[in-house]
Amino acid sequence: MVAGLGLISIVSEQKQMAQQRSLEATRLAATAVEIELVRSLNVLQALSQSPLLGEGALDSFSDMVQRVLPTVPAWHSLLIITPEGEVIRRISLDAPPESNAIAEPESFAEVMRTGEPQVGNMGFGPGDIWGIPLRVPVHVGTEIRYVLTAVLKPTAVGNVISNRRLPEGWVTTVLDANGLRITRTHRDIETRGQPASPSLVEILKENKADQGIRMSTTVEGTPVFTAFVRLTPSRWVVATGVPTSEVQAGAIRAFTLYGGGLLLSLLLAVAAALFATRRINVPMRQLRRARRQSAKANRCTKRRTAKLKKSARSVGLWPPPRRRARLAKLSVTVCCHGWSWPSRTSPSRSAI
Repeated sequence: MVAGLGLISIVSEQKQMAQQRSLEATRLAATAVEIELVRSLNVLQALSQSPLLGEGALDSFSDMVQRVLPTVPAWHSLLIITPEGEVIRRISLDAPPESNAIAEPESFAEVMRTGEPQVGNMGFGPGDIWGIPLRVPVHVGTEIRYVLTAVLKPTAVGNVISNRRLPEGWVTTVLDANGLRITRTHRDIETRGQPASPSLVEILKENKADQGIRMSTTVEGTPVFTAFVRLTPSRWVVATGVPTSEVQAGAIRAFTLYGGGLLLSLLLAVAAALFATRRINVPMRQLRRARRQSAKANRCTKRRTAKLKKSARSVGLWPPPRRRARLAKLSVTVCCHGWSWPSRTSPSRSAI
């Protein structure tokens, strides 16, 4: 009963440890993603302070950005957008596509509404490339003159979470505010732009907290303990799944150690009991042997004494008390040495 309760406690402890480890790993991944976003926003805000934008010298500003882009490999391109939503410059190290449309207008509208930097959701750009818009307003006086947009590569986010060494079988994914997958540590290219697994979508729908842990299933159908963390203000989600098989393997290892220790304790207890029993039984056997020898000697003495009396009476001799004491002592000696008394037919008076 106690051993069973102990095993149940071990399994529960292994489950809690796995959940805690997955939550800690998710927090670290979320922090790394936030650092990458803040770094890009800081560079973008520094560019928005350029006096060239205030002067309207967009060509000179574009030349400057061309020199900056190699130092920011996480960016695919930089866009200059008017308040009306028209892209008037696409600055890229590659040949930019000819398009004035905005791939993800929601975050642009939010910048115009709040006048604050925004992290948008992943969209499919005119060059058939997935990108994440990071938008910063360019203020000239009290008005917004332009909106600078850096198109962040999804692989930049993927590199952030892939640099961490996760145990085998663990899966980390990053979702944007619309629930589309930005990157994943397993099958990244295949699943990019797709929604999360139905079970994870249901968890995020039911649980509006900043973080949590629930059971879910990956897109491959693997049951996992999933820990998620919501980023602010982007409302992105970073989630890490730990296979339940790992928890079971940990419980089996703990069971093996616990059961082996218990069995070893039982064997040691049995050995100690046998040793103690032997220490007790040996003196007891010696006492019983001594008692039997003492009883045998007493019986022998009584038989020899009776025989001596009978022999003395048959010849008409009965020694006085002192002689009887000597005779009894002689009888004990004879009995202990295995000697025999002379026969009744030829009694020896001198021996008496």
